[in-house]
Amino acid sequence: MSHASLANQSPLPSIEDRVDAIELFLQQLVLLLETEPAITATLLATWTRLAGAHMRRSGSASAQQLAALDRLVEQLT
Repeated sequence: MSHASLANQSPLPSIEDRVDAIELFLQQLVLLLETEPAITATLLATWTRLAGAHMRRSGSASAQQLAALDRLVEQLT
């Protein structure tokens, strides 16, 4: 997804939600790096989407945090 189409989505996550999303993303990145030495951007995006789906089902992250995480992952692909 291009940066222009990301900008057209609304509402934009708050700075706090964006920081929380980056923390979630980094947690997933560390876990993936520990278990998968041949990581690619595509693999990272796929893994993060799966983790985000689990977080949505379990309620372990807010909708705003997950929206920010989705936007971050879209920049990988």
